[in-house]
Amino acid sequence: MTSRILVLLLVLVLVPIVIASIRSYITSHSPYQEVFLSGFLPSKALSGRYKGTILTSLGTTTWVGKEISAKDKGGINIFQTATGTIKRYPFRLLEVSSVENSKKKIVRLDYGLPENPFWMRFVHDEMVETKPGIFLGKMFISVVRPLSFGVGFFQLESGK
Repeated sequence: MTSRILVLLLVLVLVPIVIASIRSYITSHSPYQEVFLSGFLPSKALSGRYKGTILTSLGTTTWVGKEISAKDKGGINIFQTATGTIKRYPFRLLEVSSVENSKKKIVRLDYGLPENPFWMRFVHDEMVETKPGIFLGKMFISVVRPLSFGVGFFQLESGK
C-alpha cells in the first residue's frame, strides 16, 4: 500500500513537470524567442493603458491588455466581459535579469502579491521593447525557484 502511494505521489509531481518542460521547450523554440532576445529595456517608463495580444496558443482568453502606473511601479490586467471590462491580477514592475539569461535585462511583471489568488503568485512575465511603443512579453510559471517554465508570449502596444 505504501509503495502505491509513493508511486502515485511521484506521478503527481513528475507529470506536471514533464508537461511544463515540454511547453517551455516549445515556447523557447518559437520564432518569438529570437525577437525577445533581441529586445531591450523600455526607452521610457511604462505608464498608461496597453492593448494586449496573445501570440502563442493558450486556449481562449478574455484578456485585452494591461494598465500600468510608472508612479506606483505596478499595474493590473484588463479583461473584456459581456458587461464591460474588469481589472484583476495586479503586478509590480521590476527591472531585473531574465530567469533564462542573467545577462539579459528585462522588465519583470511580478504577480507574487498577497491580493492575487494563490495560484497566480507563481506567475511572472518578462517584457522587452522591440520597437518604440511595442513590447514583447514572455509568460513564466515558477513553482519552485529557480525552476521557471516559459509558457507563451504576448504583445503590448502603447496608446491603444
